[in-house]
Amino acid sequence: MEIKTREFKKGSRRAIRNVRVQEAAQRATGNLLRERNSAAAELPEWEELRNRAREIKRHTLERLDDYLALFADSVEKAGGKVVWASTAR
Repeated sequence: MEIKTREFKKGSRRAIRNVRVQEAAQRATGNLLRERNSAAAELPEWEELRNRAREIKRHTLERLDDYLALFADSVEKAGGKVVWASTAR
């Protein structure tokens, strides 16, 4: 897969100026927030769950190297191959 950054940026700029895309994005955001708020209202422990999820995320990111190594070991034990990038690019 080839990433064509210039074409993506140009297409993104075009889409941002498109009124129909703006309206669709606003509708999708509104629907997402409405559904999220509805789910939160049904769970009295919503904030507690959010805090727990935030802690799990923080913990995982702090130990990401360890978790990636565990994942790579599992993939290789299952016969897969893991290829590490030398840079972020």
